[in-house]
Amino acid sequence: MAGKIVFAKKKHGEDAHWGRPWTILIVDDEPEVHSVTRLALRDVTYKERPLQFLEAYSAGEARKILAEHNDIALILLDVVMETDDAGLLLVDEIRSNFGNRKSRIVLRTGQPGQAPEKEIIVRYDINDYKAKTELTQERLFTTVVSALRSYDDIIALDFNRQGLERIVAASASLFQVRSMEMFASGVLTQVSGVLGCGEDGILAMRRGDLGGGHPDDLYVMAAAGRYQCMINQPAEACVNHEIAQLVSQALFEKRHLYDRSKNCLYLRTPNDREMAVFFRTDRPLTALDRQLLEVLCVNISIGLDNVQMCESLSDMNHNLERLVDERTQELDIKRLEAEAATRRLRGIIELAQDAIISVDAGHRITLFNPAAERMFGWSAAECVGQSLNILLPEDVMTSHASVVARFASGKNDANEVARPELRGRRRSGEVFPAEISISRLCTGQGVVLTAMIRDVTQRRAMEQELRRLAATDSLTGVSNRRCFLDAASQEFAVSEESLRPVSVLMMDVDYFKRINDGFGHAVGDQVLCALVDVCRMSLRSDDLIGRYGGEEFVILLPNTDHEMACVMAEYLRAQIAGTKMASTVKGPLYCSVSIGVASRSAQTSGVDDVLMAADDALYRAKAAGRNRVEVARNTS
Repeated sequence: MAGKIVFAKKKHGEDAHWGRPWTILIVDDEPEVHSVTRLALRDVTYKERPLQFLEAYSAGEARKILAEHNDIALILLDVVMETDDAGLLLVDEIRSNFGNRKSRIVLRTGQPGQAPEKEIIVRYDINDYKAKTELTQERLFTTVVSALRSYDDIIALDFNRQGLERIVAASASLFQVRSMEMFASGVLTQVSGVLGCGEDGILAMRRGDLGGGHPDDLYVMAAAGRYQCMINQPAEACVNHEIAQLVSQALFEKRHLYDRSKNCLYLRTPNDREMAVFFRTDRPLTALDRQLLEVLCVNISIGLDNVQMCESLSDMNHNLERLVDERTQELDIKRLEAEAATRRLRGIIELAQDAIISVDAGHRITLFNPAAERMFGWSAAECVGQSLNILLPEDVMTSHASVVARFASGKNDANEVARPELRGRRRSGEVFPAEISISRLCTGQGVVLTAMIRDVTQRRAMEQELRRLAATDSLTGVSNRRCFLDAASQEFAVSEESLRPVSVLMMDVDYFKRINDGFGHAVGDQVLCALVDVCRMSLRSDDLIGRYGGEEFVILLPNTDHEMACVMAEYLRAQIAGTKMASTVKGPLYCSVSIGVASRSAQTSGVDDVLMAADDALYRAKAAGRNRVEVARNTS
């Protein structure tokens, strides 16, 4: 059965697989993941084609491989590598910078909580998102096969599209040698598109069918792939004997010839012109493949006659009545096509999820689709004929009008402009952020501007929440380590420039392991949250607290000298020691903290130096008995 997946048995002394391999790129910074993936997939084939692996251990290595290979079917991509979002950033580069929309991408993560699946699927152009722990051999097999099937379908559709474009382009013009070559080239592409194989092939005709030369001489009219250089050449001079013999046999016997990898189609047009199409495949053709090819051959034969007939018609322009009839028929077809295109366009506009609005040169609305009705709260009947200003906040009406006027005048360099900062106004008065793309069309009635508008309220909220989560400790709600260090670095830079003092407190919960071991981690979490609440009530609004480790916190005190920092540290220590942190079955739970104090000085001017000094002081406070404040050495 075509497309059947099997685990191949290894053969000795020969290649176990018939077809060229599917290329799979493994991107992961863990060598064992590469080994396990290769082991799980080593014997997998799809459509009688094996797998070959390219491997990268970082996003940087993956970029180099992607720049050198354009036939990668599947990318198994780790999320967290050299950075926490290296994999996610690489997805955007693959789709945007490399322009690669064909390769299937499956994200794998060992830390599923760090990048939530729902948000990743919505935000990034990927095909699947899996935790490494859930990818058993069976699930990995299923995931890979599904991705290869999708990639194979995409490639086949692309081949079909190219072939159709070439045939349509050839049929649209009068018969010329160039047009005929385009048509013949499209035939080869269509054959490869139907079979999902490469484009290696030639299309040959007898000289007699082309006019001139000996009637039995073969002539290569079109060629593709490895035979590209044979175009417009005599077959006997450029084609090897085996291929020439196969083509001659197909023309002589007037039938299709199929071999394991070498195949030849016999085509005969209604006007008795004969040609042969030789092509190679990387697999034997199935019965279904042959049926599809036979249907395609009928259409190609008719199409070739139609192309050649165009030239005959162009040479008979002396017959005015016939030309008028043909022109009338062409106009009727174009009218029907235009009507069909109008219906299709109207259907697209009606079903579009984005708002589509058209305005005339006077900024009056002429088109308002259902999505726009849902977005703005107005009906089309209420908006058509009205000024565009009813959809805009008052503070942007003037500037927006000037932008639209300039765009309508044709002074913009491009035919399309996007203004992500645009804001719209609903019927209720609510203002919302939107993205807009505008196109300009010059008609007999003047310039018409059509805008596609997308409400990005939800996306902006998600982006804001993601930024918050990236900078916040999920348990206590204070700044996480990276966010704290960024803020501290900025404050130290300002302190150095303005010569104002800055201090740091390094704080650790005493005997926190005993709390976790004795009462459980849930009580330990309550203690940490209660400690943060005490700090927030005790500190100033400009002070910043961050979680530096498990039970270790660091506090930034802007515009605070060493003496004041020591006072604040002692006050904070006393407040924490006197506050109930949690309730347990044994009664109220109290705890103490040890604090190290350090300030920026001539010896410790950088944030890393001050943090190191505060950490050293904290260590001494714990060594001296805990529940105390120690001052860093060499601090003025």
